[in-house]
Amino acid sequence: MELVSGLISVSAVLSLLKQNQGLDIPIEISQKITQAFEDGSGANEINKIFYLAEQVLATSAADSHDLSGALTDPYGDAVVFSKIRLIWLVNTSPTLDPASAASLKVGAGSNPLAAFSDVSDALPVAPGGMVLLINPTLAGVTVTAATGDIFKVLNLSASELARYMLLVLGT
Repeated sequence: MELVSGLISVSAVLSLLKQNQGLDIPIEISQKITQAFEDGSGANEINKIFYLAEQVLATSAADSHDLSGALTDPYGDAVVFSKIRLIWLVNTSPTLDPASAASLKVGAGSNPLAAFSDVSDALPVAPGGMVLLINPTLAGVTVTAATGDIFKVLNLSASELARYMLLVLGT
């Protein structure tokens, strides 16, 4: 028996300074968003994890992650999602040469996950960039076998390997 729980936290602390007629006008922005998940299949609950610490993607190649089959959890057990609560992808590709950097495109493809319901729905992710999708509701993002279950990651570079981290949480 596996029990799953976790906490996702994103924070931003920013300082702005504007000079106006010789006066400094500082503004501080601090925002923190935290999403807790408990074990289960309801709202704010997860019971399945798919995690790739580092995936290497050949030049101009694509990974099509079938969220309703062919995936395994960190223990090697099969993972079949029905609802997605979180997708977090980070492009960990090196940025030594920005002109040929391995940018990724996520989403789109055939039989895409409902969040990318059209084959043209895709997000660019440059090296160092990330995509974070959280839907903690009971509805989540529905996974429909054979018609709405693919999360595609495409390497846009024809000359550089791409690297990425992917975490998917759901039920």
